[in-house]
Amino acid sequence: MLQLIKNEPRVSSFIIAKNTNNAYESIRDLIKKYENKLTLFGEILTADLKSVVGKEAKKVTLLNEQQAYLLITFMRNSKIVIDFKVKLVDEFFKIREFIHNQTLNEKVVNLNESK
Repeated sequence: MLQLIKNEPRVSSFIIAKNTNNAYESIRDLIKKYENKLTLFGEILTADLKSVVGKEAKKVTLLNEQQAYLLITFMRNSKIVIDFKVKLVDEFFKIREFIHNQTLNEKVVNLNESK
């Protein structure tokens, strides 16, 4: 569900739309509407999502943890949105824990190599 980009976990607007049962365009419009608030928490990255049916590629927004949390606070709390919020918090926690453990392992390796 999350992607690591420059060692920072990100979630795509496509994933948010799919997991909240919203149209991609609705999520895109919500991001545009609150772009000035979302950029308070960092740069908003975009990528092209190529279509498998030959249609025009869509611009997908890649949000960091704070941006994703802020965006989903702007959504109505339907059951599916609440379930996604829980899942998203869990996924961000797991990936932060993974990065932390990876960093610790690298430090141990470096200490062992310097002996």
